[in-house]
Amino acid sequence: SKFNVVSFGSTYEFMFEESKEYNNENMQYALEQIENFSSNLLGTELYELIDKIISIKQDYKYPRSVFLLTDGGILDPTKLLEKIRESNNSTRVYSIGIRPGSSSFPIKLIAEEGKGTSTL
Repeated sequence: SKFNVVSFGSTYEFMFEESKEYNNENMQYALEQIENFSSNLLGTELYELIDKIISIKQDYKYPRSVFLLTDGGILDPTKLLEKIRESNNSTRVYSIGIRPGSSSFPIKLIAEEGKGTSTL
């Protein structure tokens, strides 16, 4: 399998230019980078990020799954949900509420529209 990590807020940043093969070396590198993440990207603008992920050419040998860790404070959830619904035949979206008091409604809807699951 392959993976990538994206830090997001009002903007987003991919850890790798292209998804990397899952192996111990790449995973260790990713974990070390994640240790240095901070909440400094402001807001939660997910539409542009999801649109970018969906637009990346998919390697059909590897199903595309998105694991979205969020507090649920999402800007324009209707537009986001429409985008996820449009691509749910090729991209599964799982959503995870990461903070006590996370807004459960958008987190559950994201997973539902993405044919994934959610947890809080």
